[in-house]
This record gives sequence, C-alpha cells and structure tokens, in this order.
Amino acid sequence: MSFPEQNNAEPKLVLYPGYLSRRKSDWKLTIAGHVIQDKEITFRKRVLLRILQKAMKVSPEALASELFRERIQPFVASGEKGLRIKLQVGDEKFLLKSRTRRNGQFRGNVVLERKFALELLAQSRDTQGFIECAASIGATQKKSSGQIMVLPKKGLSIVSDIDDTIKVTEVGNVRELLANTFLRDFESIEGMAEVYQQWQKCGAMFHYVSSSPWQLFEPLVRLQVDGGFPNGSIHLRSFRLRDQMFKRVNEERRGKGGVIRLLIKNMPKRKFLLVGDSGERDPGIYRKICLRYPDKIRGLFIRQVKDRPLKAEKIFKIQNELPNIPVRVFDHAEELAVLARTLVSELEDS
Repeated sequence: MSFPEQNNAEPKLVLYPGYLSRRKSDWKLTIAGHVIQDKEITFRKRVLLRILQKAMKVSPEALASELFRERIQPFVASGEKGLRIKLQVGDEKFLLKSRTRRNGQFRGNVVLERKFALELLAQSRDTQGFIECAASIGATQKKSSGQIMVLPKKGLSIVSDIDDTIKVTEVGNVRELLANTFLRDFESIEGMAEVYQQWQKCGAMFHYVSSSPWQLFEPLVRLQVDGGFPNGSIHLRSFRLRDQMFKRVNEERRGKGGVIRLLIKNMPKRKFLLVGDSGERDPGIYRKICLRYPDKIRGLFIRQVKDRPLKAEKIFKIQNELPNIPVRVFDHAEELAVLARTLVSELEDS
C-alpha cells in the first residue's frame, strides 16, 4: 500500500467547539483540540494499515481513493507533544496552562471575568449561542479558528451520542463499521436532525459525546453541518491506531461517563436530556448518570439498533430504577419527535 509523505508540512492545529458556562462565582471556558503533523509513516503504522485492509476485506485499489486517504491521514500523522496553545476570544488573549499531550491533544480551562463573560453572553444571543475564537501555537502568527458555545445559567442541554444515534455506523459489525468509517461518506440517521432542530427552536443546547475517535472530528463536523444537526460542543474519544482499531473496537470507552459528569458539574443549574442507542454501552452509562444525578436529568431516550436491540426486561428494569425520569426506547425518529414536543412546556419553564 502506497501512501504520500509530507515530511515538511507545518503542524496542524484544530480547535474543537468549546463551551462557556456560569458557575457559582465565576465563568469557566472549557476548550480542547489537537495538533498533528505529517511525518514519515513508521513501519509499525504501515503494518497496521495492511491489517486494516485485511479487516475490511478490500483491494489495494479501494484504499487509493481520496476519501480513504483523507480519513486515514489523522490516524497516521504524528501528534506534537509539549506545545503551548494561545487562545484569543474577542480582544482577550489567554495562554492555556496545559501543553499538548503525546498524541497532540490538549484541553484546558480559562476563568473569565464576569463583565467580559456577560458581554460574550449578550453577543451570543445574536449568533445562535456561539461566538468565534482563534488559537495559535507558540510564536507563530498562523491562527486556527473555532467556536465557543455560551450557555445560559439555566436551560436544557441535550447530550447526544453520535454512532448509530445520529450517524449510520453499524458498530456491531466490525467490517461494516470500518467501511463506514474509512470508505464511505458519512450518512445521518433519517429524521434525527429534524427532531434536534425542534429542541433547538425551544432553546436547547447540544453536546455530542461519542466513542468516535478524535481523528474523525472534521468529517463528523461536516456530517453535522450537511445533515442539519444543531451546532454544539463535541467530545470524542482519545484513540491510537495500534490500541483498539480491530480487536477491541467494541469495548466501552471509559471516558464517556466522565465527560457527562463534568458537563453536569460545570453547569449545575442546567437540566440534561440523554440520547443514545442500544448498539453500544449507552444504556448502562446513561443509567449510572441518572442514578447519580436524578434531579438533573429530564429524560433518557434510546434508539433501538436492529441487530443489537435493548431487551424488554432490561428496559423494564431501567424504568423501575428511574421512576422519576422518563425512559423511552424508540425505533424511528418519528417516535422521538412526539416525545420531543412534550418537552416544549418544560423548556419554557427552565
């Protein structure tokens, strides 16, 4: 398998959509992203690419497509470790305390003065809740743009999974999962964008918390935009090609529950609605969140994946454990749309 080398390319900085939330005594900005650089592909990565080809059972010609090269590039690029990120929001500039990790990822928090945060909140009301920001590396003048979601103190936040919840992935079938990830255009689940748009019109804000690897951030953003899904913060899984690509592709990610707990901690006055699917571990992860924060959760909605449905006894057990939280399982987006309309009055009271 041949693959182009770009040894002299500059490091690429990508900002994930962050969020600004009001706490008891201050405003906290949470931001993340990654820095990678194209370098010579190591022997180990070439071996893994051959394993990937065999796992998908495709010819070498299939891997010569522009789409495959675009999708695989972040997986074979090298993370840039130890870099400091400069963030600019409006006229204010900040230097993140944490440096990029070995895989090139970074995440940090910035506490904003109340006056400046309120100015951003007022500005965001005219831009659907988002403001622009920019970031750079060290002394370079080249900047990467990004967005920050400014969350009102109260309201409803939708926490949504991505794979097999709003995007066709087929996690239960390894060959199809890999083909949908690397060889095909991303396809959204029919009708889900329209349901989310209903919630957005009611004032809901969105957080996409997924097991998808961070290397797929850019094509996932394109799916979000092209599919008509509301903008929102995006939280993906740390992932290395050699660790979990094949043998452990269906294992539970340890970080998803932690991300949701952090969202709830950072937004103590907001309420949350959890949307996921039966194909992975969403029911179990969400159940634990509901048991821990019963007064914070407005509902738990699970889309039934045809090949891996949630059994009736499991649904009944979760419903009994969560008597004060609506737990609904749906097969089609139309069913969820009916449930979505019942939240309108609750959103207005938030």
